Amino acid sequence: MSFSTWFKADGGLQDLSVDDLRREEHRLKIREEQLVARLQQVLGDREEAFRRGAENRSLALRRILARKFASGSSDQALLERDLLRLGKDLVTVRAFLSLGESSKRPKGVGDQVADLQVAYEDDKVGESAYRDALGKSLGLSSPEFDPVAEVFRVWRALDKGEYQSVADARRALVESGTKGEKG
Repeated sequence: MSFSTWFKADGGLQDLSVDDLRREEHRLKIREEQLVARLQQVLGDREEAFRRGAENRSLALRRILARKFASGSSDQALLERDLLRLGKDLVTVRAFLSLGESSKRPKGVGDQVADLQVAYEDDKVGESAYRDALGKSLGLSSPEFDPVAEVFRVWRALDKGEYQSVADARRALVESGTKGEKG
């Protein structure tokens, strides 16, 4: 779907039923799984091409493997962009579903529609920044605990060597999630 699927040009919300939104959420989740599987395949193929090139001394074979590696890199960038856009669509659907479940019925985002569209279409704007901008425009309260951001925080700490093992990082994530849920 596209940005115009969710918002009218004047910033009003499109008329979508809760059933339509649930179906769209399901469709987006399936598409996300497909893209993730494809990305994992591309990453594996890319690394395999690199490994084979490092092991082999044939110039002709290395040239072909280098081309495969470069092709995998461009495929990776395209898939990551598609996943980002899909993530923004999921954020939008979930925001609309939460509006449907609450007693709030905003008319739309008004004059903020242009800023939201830029955030939606800009690949440099991440999913969480878009979610914050969308929530603010729709008058939704921001969650006090963001589990996605917390997972990224733990992964970065793991990359820096702040945890001895993946198991230690996982325990820290569980502990921080428990604290975040208690408030």
